[in-house]
Amino acid sequence: MSAHTGDAAPVIERWIYGGLRLNGTKQVHAWLPEPPANTPLGEELWYGHRGRWVVGGIYQANVARHEQRVSLHGRPSRWLQRYEDRTAVGRWEVLDRQARDTVAQLALERRAAKDTALAEALAPLLAIAATLRTGEQRRALLAYVTAQVYAARARRG
Repeated sequence: MSAHTGDAAPVIERWIYGGLRLNGTKQVHAWLPEPPANTPLGEELWYGHRGRWVVGGIYQANVARHEQRVSLHGRPSRWLQRYEDRTAVGRWEVLDRQARDTVAQLALERRAAKDTALAEALAPLLAIAATLRTGEQRRALLAYVTAQVYAARARRG
């Protein structure tokens, strides 16, 4: 412990990876310190470190706890085990997938804004969509187009 800052020396803790999140447009990774047995999970801690982790995996993290914050030193490493609460892991997996889908959608929208071929290809679909009257019809068109895209990819290998 430093005498004038009150900062603790870094220690190794067991942290659970909660998945990717978006903080505005910035990608961050959610981590939760592993709670003691029969103790509820704490709040997510968000860090911008790059890496690949398994949602619900427990990793070693080198951290220092300060009065009002927790500093992560380096990136969590060394997978230890899977967190046992499948409900919590499932919830994190949904949030992770949602964030990754949003990132991909934003990237596609940026690309589409620069890609006239994509805009030209979408124009007839948008014209068809404009004639549809119900949500069911629009979802059916979306499902049909999605199935065709996946089928074309499968044929390509």
